[in-house]
Amino acid sequence: VFKRLNIHEHQGDAMKVEYNALITDSWIHHLGMGPGAHADGNQMRGGQDITLRCNNFDMPISLPGYESNANIFIGTETAGISNVIIDSNWLNGGNYAVYWNNDVGHSFGCPTNGQLINNRFGRDYRYGPLASNCDEDPDTLYICNNVWDDTGQSMDINEC
Repeated sequence: VFKRLNIHEHQGDAMKVEYNALITDSWIHHLGMGPGAHADGNQMRGGQDITLRCNNFDMPISLPGYESNANIFIGTETAGISNVIIDSNWLNGGNYAVYWNNDVGHSFGCPTNGQLINNRFGRDYRYGPLASNCDEDPDTLYICNNVWDDTGQSMDINEC
């Protein structure tokens, strides 16, 4: 269990937690200070049983001196990924706030049994709140009850 962390001023990624962890009530901000950085709040290239709950990922793309890629990056580069829950977080920034991808250069397929639920999204990202190349796979990611932080309006990424 990782609880009440304040992770900031890193050259690159804040965390690379991949197996059997709960990350909760933490503040992840001011990442990507290094040359050529593309920092992620948590980068997962393989693994299972990760829950990110009630965290504040504040990684705006407009902040001078910091280069963020994603609040949460999930991609099957080194192994399969399953059972990832992203619940009740504040997600702001990155190129996309959340990446959920099958790394097509490898044979692990799309991450499975994921949930992106009850989150509040800020708008200070470069391209969008979510990038996924797994849209055709119904067992990959359940998306429900996510809202825009500034208006409280339901997001069109939701499936429910």
